Amino acid sequence: MRKHQSQTRSGCASSRGDCAYHHQAGSSSAAGEVGRRSQSLILVEKMIADAERQYQQGQSDYQAGHLEAAKADFDQAVSVLMQGPVDIHSDERLQREFDRS
Repeated sequence: MRKHQSQTRSGCASSRGDCAYHHQAGSSSAAGEVGRRSQSLILVEKMIADAERQYQQGQSDYQAGHLEAAKADFDQAVSVLMQGPVDIHSDERLQREFDRS
């Protein structure tokens, strides 16, 4: 970011620190938080979709009598949730998906 001309080395020229430079920094901080939340939502949705896909494959394998394959699929569904980039306890949707598995 470019400092405005009256800004000193120690910070904002305004005694309140309410110059446009600081307002912009605050808004980019808020935008960063929104971006992190959006990224987390995308990760959660991907984890749920991956776990659901593995679970459904396990159901198909079980119904077809492929018990070893079904077990591996169910294990993989749980692993997707337990080892994913988002803690299952931090998101209600992940917790519900885990409880369902």
